[in-house]
Amino acid sequence: MVIFRHPNGGSARLDRYNWFISNGPEARSVTARLVPRKVLESLSDVDLSRLFRRSMPISRPDSLLPAQASDG
Repeated sequence: MVIFRHPNGGSARLDRYNWFISNGPEARSVTARLVPRKVLESLSDVDLSRLFRRSMPISRPDSLLPAQASDG
């Protein structure tokens, strides 16, 4: 998982994430772990842009219902 931290750093609500699918030999093992530095070095600016454009918010969206409506 690639996490994009929001530059203001005040809250994690604006952070985003996307999944990075590896094509290396470790992709065949369910217990293998990727080295974060090697993943970052292998991604080009175009790859990072694509991952960010398709990223999703980490936090859940605010409720559309008023607080009283969710009391049960």
